[in-house]
Amino acid sequence: MSPATTVLVTHEHLLMRECLADTLAAEPDLTVVAATGDGRHAVLDAQRTAPDIVVLRPSLPRLSAVAACEQIKRTVDGTHVLVLADREEPALLLEAVEAGADGYVTFGGGIDKLVSAMRRIHRGETVVPPLLLGSLLRDLIVRRRAAHRSLQRFIDLTGREKEVLGLLVAGCDRDTIAAEMGISPETSRTHIQNLIGKLGVHSRLEATALAVTSGWTELLPTPAGTCR
Repeated sequence: MSPATTVLVTHEHLLMRECLADTLAAEPDLTVVAATGDGRHAVLDAQRTAPDIVVLRPSLPRLSAVAACEQIKRTVDGTHVLVLADREEPALLLEAVEAGADGYVTFGGGIDKLVSAMRRIHRGETVVPPLLLGSLLRDLIVRRRAAHRSLQRFIDLTGREKEVLGLLVAGCDRDTIAAEMGISPETSRTHIQNLIGKLGVHSRLEATALAVTSGWTELLPTPAGTCR
């Protein structure tokens, strides 16, 4: 006989959390190992118990379901995440999938569909409401194309401009960049203006934010020195 599938349950309301945990625990192949009411504890409990499945609510306090999902998938090997929402929301589905969620269901589907979805994702399947599948694919394609265009802008930067961007990310101002690179403040300003233009942003802050959110920081040469 296969061991029971371990489950971590979340819900922001105690009554619903207890009802959900009790209902799932009544299934012969499921064991509820923890139940919590906020996103931060969901991450901590997942790291402590390493469950097979975490059922995440989008409206958890302290830490959003998307952020909690990202942390759980990054730090707990083999754990599947199922988002349990009140309704079908394409934007939430997209964010959840990009955060690593394995499935998305709603309360409207009832307990049978929830349990079925849990068993499916435990088998390695991805569960998405059929009516949302088309919009999800379109949104993912749009995001990927935008990411490709953004990466191409980064690739088009010169070596010196990438060095400047790395120093901006490290918190350096124009004069510090000039000193670190052994160039004049005017040349430093020119490099900054050029990279801002190539990246299609309007300020050093936007350039820094783009580099961080796009995951470029590991690709940037950052000379040893002090900035922050």
